[in-house]
Amino acid sequence: SGCFAAGLFVSSFYTMGPVFCHHINLSVSQISYFMTTIVLGGLLLQWPVGAFSDHFDRSVVIPVVCVLFAVINGLMIVAAQSDFSIFLVTAAVFGGLMFTIYPSSVARTHDMFEPKDVVNVSSVLLLFFGIGAVIGPVASSTAIAFFDNPYGFFIFLSGASAVYALFSFILR
Repeated sequence: SGCFAAGLFVSSFYTMGPVFCHHINLSVSQISYFMTTIVLGGLLLQWPVGAFSDHFDRSVVIPVVCVLFAVINGLMIVAAQSDFSIFLVTAAVFGGLMFTIYPSSVARTHDMFEPKDVVNVSSVLLLFFGIGAVIGPVASSTAIAFFDNPYGFFIFLSGASAVYALFSFILR
């Protein structure tokens, strides 16, 4: 389920992130900075979140990361309406949380299986990531249309992340 959520979030970001930025009238260079900052945030937060998940129960770490991701999505709405540098700092945290959901979920899943099952389990995880990746852009664009507002993008991501956090907490 974490891989599905990660696929949903990442594909939504890559397809609808630039659309959101265009709708709030960012320039092409600002959109480039936004996209780059999110990816760099994902790169930088891999180490601390990975270390945290190595020291604590991953079945607790994953819902915590998802709750934080839901919160940062709400903050993205506020940050997008403030100074661009604040928006970029918030975007870095957004990316850092979004890009750590998949590896945390993979690690948690592999903790539950024998080493001989790694290839089979990994193929299923990639399948669910792909299913989420197909649904994400359609769902996030539908949310933007439903709210008739580009901030519907972050409302969708926040809601989906909160649902996944609850789901993963219940399944633990």
